Amino acid sequence: MNKFWKWTIKVILGFIAFIILLIIIAAINQYISNKIDEKKYPPPGKIVDIGGYRLHLNCSGKKGPSVVLDSGLGDFSLTWYYIQPQIAKFTHVCSYDRAGLGWSDKGPNPRTSIKIAQELHTLLHNANVKPPYVLVGHSLGGLNMQVFANLYPNEVAGLILLDSSHENQEKFLQKLRPGDSAFQIKIKMFWYLVKPIWLPKTLAKYIISEDVPKEISSLDFAISFNTKNSFTNYEESKSFTKDLPSLKNDFLKGKPLIVISGGKYEQIPGTTKEEMKKIIQVWMSFQNDLVSKSQKGQHWIAENSGHMIPLQEPQIVVKAVKEMVKEIREPNIIE
Repeated sequence: MNKFWKWTIKVILGFIAFIILLIIIAAINQYISNKIDEKKYPPPGKIVDIGGYRLHLNCSGKKGPSVVLDSGLGDFSLTWYYIQPQIAKFTHVCSYDRAGLGWSDKGPNPRTSIKIAQELHTLLHNANVKPPYVLVGHSLGGLNMQVFANLYPNEVAGLILLDSSHENQEKFLQKLRPGDSAFQIKIKMFWYLVKPIWLPKTLAKYIISEDVPKEISSLDFAISFNTKNSFTNYEESKSFTKDLPSLKNDFLKGKPLIVISGGKYEQIPGTTKEEMKKIIQVWMSFQNDLVSKSQKGQHWIAENSGHMIPLQEPQIVVKAVKEMVKEIREPNIIE
């Protein structure tokens, strides 16, 4: 082997060793940062054991029915920062963190909507939060709440869906861009697995959503970008529609239902204008289909919001909850 090849091999090995060293340093930094943040930001609610692992539940307010809030993919109870204090003024309300997110322990995989709904049911029972419940779910949380209502219909008084996921949305996206589906799954897996290593929290704060209130932005990125959350994001994104029960029309059997959809959606990165137009059309058809889950279904539009309704237009959510709670408390009064 001549000197050129020996030198080339040394350079390549040196570069690989340098990359490995950077990864180790970043991983150590992330681990230390996670431990510091755990002490710096204690859970605002209580930690409840549901059978070998614990979930974070934050309840406030009095009277009933109890309103239960579930966030979108990768989000946790801070999603309801604007909304929960307002609801607590007129009824009992609980936000929580799904297993592996926020202040909750990591739960068993796969992270399907059925498993998530079952965990929430156990959490509410163990925490002595008694039914009937008004379920409020945003995005993926909306699908979780549909499954909950399907599994435990006698414990649900009403359902509010905020730009909710639909049971058939993954099938549509695969048909829209079939060649991308397998590749996108691999990209998602790579992103979620390496994010905790190469994207330390010192960088994460610069890409945090502008919708997050400034007063809790430090807390939000400290929790959102820890290692546990990153792995759970990936597990939820690949598994939530697995073994999904058929959510038939009117499974709420005439109970109150309000579907709130965004009024102005931004372009999704990686899509063309025509693809985005098609996505919005189909998404709104899904939203209209959700209204059929109850004979009392209503469809509201959050005109000043895109997908992130809880943060962009929280007042419409509070209004919907207030109207539904009043209807449940005074069913014979028609205004």
